[in-house]
Amino acid sequence: MRPAALALLLTLVLALAACGDDEGNGGATTGAETTETTPAFEDPEPLPRTEVVGGYLYEVEQDGFEVAVPRRWIARSSGQVPDPRAIRRLSVDHPVIIGYFEALVGDSPTRFVAAAPSLRKNFATNLTVTIEEVEAGTTTEQYEQETYAEILSTAANVRGEIRRSNAQLAVGPVRVLRYERSFSDEIVLETRHYLFVDGERAFGLTYSTALPDPTFDAVVERSTESFRLTGD
Repeated sequence: MRPAALALLLTLVLALAACGDDEGNGGATTGAETTETTPAFEDPEPLPRTEVVGGYLYEVEQDGFEVAVPRRWIARSSGQVPDPRAIRRLSVDHPVIIGYFEALVGDSPTRFVAAAPSLRKNFATNLTVTIEEVEAGTTTEQYEQETYAEILSTAANVRGEIRRSNAQLAVGPVRVLRYERSFSDEIVLETRHYLFVDGERAFGLTYSTALPDPTFDAVVERSTESFRLTGD
């Protein structure tokens, strides 16, 4: 029923570690150096957005949803990144976090990515929205069970139990999965999945951060409460 792409949804890899230090600073990149190696191209049309408390509410019209993230975060949809060439401008402006947006390229369930503009403990706090086609009649509980089983079989370094719960959002009842992963003595990531099925589409909102992060609860609460379907 599901594409073999959930490794992306579980948590974005730490391949960006070499790009920054523990204070969230990226490696030095001069505009001249980048211009010489990166051909020019047209910027994508910006996503429609509305200012809200603490951030921007982005509308992803192509996929029929809207979601809010902190004001400083960089956000792109898959419609803005149709091929690898389309992320070159982003790599010039935000070289430290460009790896997070490469998930949008190609035939991927990832439809929207928003990430903090700098690294903290070699990781950028981020949101990934995935949409997968499922068989008619699939329930949110079934989708959550499949996701839970896939986490158990593919996610390395999970610390403790995977916590499972229910939540009520504007889109209706959702299932929530929360867990932590340890990559070193200094780097522990927390990931939260908010999962639901609407017709023959299954949605996953995945939030990840490096701990400790005293702002994470508030960011996730505001963002999930803002999420709505707009296609109908």
